[in-house]
Amino acid sequence: MLSKIAALLVSVVCLVSTVVAQPPIQTPPTAAEADPDSVIQAFVKAINQNDFESAARLVQGGKKGEALEMARDEIQKARGAYTYEVKEVSFKFEGQMQDFATALIRLRLNDAIDNRITHDERVKMQQIGNGWRLVPLSGEAFIGLFQGFGGDSDLLERFASYLAHPEAVAKIRTSRCMGHLKLLGIAAIQFSQDWDEKFALKAQNYPEALHLYMRNDAILVCPLEDEGANSYAFNAKLENANFFKIKQPEQTVMFYEGKDGQLDFRHDNRTGVCFADGHVELVTPERAKTLKWEP
Repeated sequence: MLSKIAALLVSVVCLVSTVVAQPPIQTPPTAAEADPDSVIQAFVKAINQNDFESAARLVQGGKKGEALEMARDEIQKARGAYTYEVKEVSFKFEGQMQDFATALIRLRLNDAIDNRITHDERVKMQQIGNGWRLVPLSGEAFIGLFQGFGGDSDLLERFASYLAHPEAVAKIRTSRCMGHLKLLGIAAIQFSQDWDEKFALKAQNYPEALHLYMRNDAILVCPLEDEGANSYAFNAKLENANFFKIKQPEQTVMFYEGKDGQLDFRHDNRTGVCFADGHVELVTPERAKTLKWEP
């Protein structure tokens, strides 16, 4: 009897040892993840098809579901009418395990009327687990691109960054809004120089007067609003004011978000204001109380 029990214990120990000794089961990579070339090809295909869920799965830290909605809009706008075709791709592998790579890519951009543009760019990649992923910019660096101090970025890296940081889109749109206000301020100051230094403008139709001085009418719309809306108002108290006779131009409102003297705090309880000296600020409700409207 004791010998049978001993034999049974030995069998159990051997079974446990076998289970413990087995290597952990690893999920095999999909065809799209297995090597960096496949990742690039699959990512471009997904972008062309507006399949941002699939594209995000190929990005380090890529989001999914409803979080991608704002990124979806931005990528579609950036793509425009173009589809992308990978013509050439090469890799420079780095790291002790050769698990980092820089992809050198030649893209061809094709539009609906057969215009073709060749575009060379690069994107960082990393092997994570069994597959490869595109490496996006950090959130801070990505926002910096649109604030004028973050350098530059290629198309695929930018798209990857949208998919990894969709929460940054609101900040990016705020930066663009401030850029619009800045351009409006420059246009108004240039206009005044042609009119004896006077803001010979009417608040209700200033876009018509500034049309030739603006880069395009798109700057009249805050990126947080629908196209076609005029997001910015001209301070009616500056109508026909002499630029050089404004007492505190750095404190005096020239353009603002809203209408009829009422500010619209659409940027996380802040609003964009362009002052008579041409500089712009994001203004809180508390700061708004100190603004000057009279020249």
